Amino acid sequence: MKQKIIALLAIFICSSAIAYNSNWQTGFVDDAFAILKFTEGSGAVATDDSTNHCNAVLNPVTWTNRPGAGGAISCPTSYGYFTNDAVSDVEHVTVCAWICATNAIYDFLRITEKSYLNSYMFAIIKDGSLYSAIYCKGQEQIICQIPTNEWVHVAFTHDGTNDYFYKNGLCVDTNADSQVWSAPSTRLSIGGDIAATERFQGLIGEMLFSHEAYTPERILLHYTETVADTNVVEKAGPNVAALLLYDLMSEEE
Repeated sequence: MKQKIIALLAIFICSSAIAYNSNWQTGFVDDAFAILKFTEGSGAVATDDSTNHCNAVLNPVTWTNRPGAGGAISCPTSYGYFTNDAVSDVEHVTVCAWICATNAIYDFLRITEKSYLNSYMFAIIKDGSLYSAIYCKGQEQIICQIPTNEWVHVAFTHDGTNDYFYKNGLCVDTNADSQVWSAPSTRLSIGGDIAATERFQGLIGEMLFSHEAYTPERILLHYTETVADTNVVEKAGPNVAALLLYDLMSEEE
């Protein structure tokens, strides 16, 4: 009986209508300090869809979209930054983003960065692995291959005790980390470092930033709400089914 129930759940979830929700931001406005959907299509400002008015300046930038989903940007010659980033020390943090890396010509393809001392960077290193650096304690490398020319959902959380790294809604690695990250006067950047010397080569889709450490369930929710319609069968179904099956089997034990 147990196996039949599990099999039916797997079939139901994998075939259910998990698809892009154009209003996904409504489920995250209460605990996000910035939500960027990149749907403007032109200009040099990405509007924050949270209640904090943390708009981002993007100049120069190429506007595009993620097939079957929302907007996206490419800023290979510059970087973006938040116009309102008033925060002193950060004990908890979450960054979620859709990315499509096209070329690893730099050591780090920087998704976002808050520099310098005792600050953080979330990036992809040249060999395609997720990476985070906390400057006062050296570097932390996570081995999780990120393909090129393919849209991937990545997320990073820090809860004051550990760093967690996610790929397509599921946690892929954890590092012990008890740092409180200070926030210097430099602004939180998007798609490059503060000096604009190392930029993200590729496209960046919808982004979410929070001063809370999201749970695995919350990260998975962001993934399933923002997954492109064209990715439903290949990515969303198996991920959600695998997680629920694991939970069911764990409860029985």
